[in-house]
Amino acid sequence: MPGRGDAVEDLTRAKNRLAHFLLRHGRVWQGPTTWTFKYRYWLGDQNLDEAAPTTAFARYRAIVECREAELEALEADLACYLDEEPFATPVRRLPAHRGVDRLGALVLQAEVCDWRRFANSAAAGAFCGLVPPGYSSGEKVQRGSLPHAGNADLRRQLIESAWAYTTGPSLGPVPGPGQAQAGARRGGGCHRPRAHRPPLRRDGRVVLMALRITYADLGPDYFQRRVDPERERAHLVPRLEALGYSVNTRPAA
Repeated sequence: MPGRGDAVEDLTRAKNRLAHFLLRHGRVWQGPTTWTFKYRYWLGDQNLDEAAPTTAFARYRAIVECREAELEALEADLACYLDEEPFATPVRRLPAHRGVDRLGALVLQAEVCDWRRFANSAAAGAFCGLVPPGYSSGEKVQRGSLPHAGNADLRRQLIESAWAYTTGPSLGPVPGPGQAQAGARRGGGCHRPRAHRPPLRRDGRVVLMALRITYADLGPDYFQRRVDPERERAHLVPRLEALGYSVNTRPAA
């Protein structure tokens, strides 16, 4: 997938040029993250005083839009391989991990091919260039930065996926007994708890080993154990009663 990697790098450079141009003209974005809808609206509201900076600003924005269109077209061309073998099965399985979407799974499978080629996590890390060099003298060990070696496209995808593990997952509340009964009376409008995902396959374990993440089976009742029934009842029952529903939270006989 070198073509997609090059397109992503070109888009990143174009965005950085636009941001640096605005900084030179004293236009600073105060939001937490860039390139959101609010940030794009903020870009559209920027009016520079002189004609030359205005022309340059419009050109920088046009380059970003062009690079985004190129990346979208390239990803649309790659999407036709998502349901074709030998990619279809891994593409359906790998997105079970956080930070890996279907296109990312396609990149991983296309670059690795056979996950059984790695005997352990050290071999997988060396193939991706995720093993930093070490300098030791007696009891002192100093680690260097990641080397620019190995498969760059695979390393980039693994690093992007690893960012998803810097924060906890977003877990929605599991409906309690009262909400479930009210949902049944309304015609089944209550959402069911998420199904338990099967254990990781060998290819998923290699990805997690390369990311230096330890896998632990949380069990099929993980989400139910995270929910406090009393807290959910105190939160949901008043809302349902305000909507005109009669809520009975006592267990059915």
